[in-house]
Amino acid sequence: MNATHSPPRSTAEGALLEISNLLTEFSRCIDARDRAALSLLFGEGAVLDFNGFEMRGRDAIRKGTPRSSQARGTTRHLWTNLQILSASADRIRTRAMQMTLEQGEGASLQVRVSDLSDEFAKGGDGRWLFASRIMTRQIDARSGVAE
Repeated sequence: MNATHSPPRSTAEGALLEISNLLTEFSRCIDARDRAALSLLFGEGAVLDFNGFEMRGRDAIRKGTPRSSQARGTTRHLWTNLQILSASADRIRTRAMQMTLEQGEGASLQVRVSDLSDEFAKGGDGRWLFASRIMTRQIDARSGVAE
């Protein structure tokens, strides 16, 4: 391994594909409000932090945030700008950005942009799982009421 502790290129490319799929599945689970499936994307002792509201472990992640139990309308979570900060055979640290679009019936469109700081670890079955995700909101905007 080189000084940045990167795995061989073929391993890194395979891991990048798995991580990309994991990020997309996270978005799908949130949009579907499927907290049980969402929790399975995380290791047993993983941490999920939404703007300072920390959930530690799969059970806490399954229960969700106070806001997640009140969510109504349609959401779409989109991620972009994935950057690998460090990688080894069993750990990967990344950063990315997430844009969330949310709209209830007759309500104004909400747009939120958050920075994502993620750490992934290999689970016992060899699959990549979230070890931690820290989401830090940077932009929170609303448009006019939808027609």
